Amino acid sequence: MSLHLRIITPKRIVFSGNVKSVTVPGEKGRFQILRNHAPIVSNLVIGEIKIVDEKDNTIYYSVNGGFVYVFKNDIKVISDEVFESSEIDWKKEELELTRLKEEIKQKILKDDVSALEMLVAQKHNLIKVARRTQI
Repeated sequence: MSLHLRIITPKRIVFSGNVKSVTVPGEKGRFQILRNHAPIVSNLVIGEIKIVDEKDNTIYYSVNGGFVYVFKNDIKVISDEVFESSEIDWKKEELELTRLKEEIKQKILKDDVSALEMLVAQKHNLIKVARRTQI
């Protein structure tokens, strides 16, 4: 028996299927979910979701926070944004990251830059996840 995983955003079901394991970026650190994991609800932070499917293929996703719910070998990941590594154009994201960093430098004394810093963290994560399978 395996785990059933669903990754859901407001726009689409990103993944739905049986898996051997899922590793998620929990609020207190990354953790792996295996068969018969204890029930849990946990906040997710910006990071990487790693899935090992039933054929031992590894799939990576970038997630911008959300939460994970585990109960009786059923896992639900809910997030505003999730991207599979193959969907990410890491070169485009690196250009955007450079632009954002420059924008932060220009605004650092004028405005609150926390929103820009969040975007920088998200871009770093997108690039890291994309490079896992594209380089």
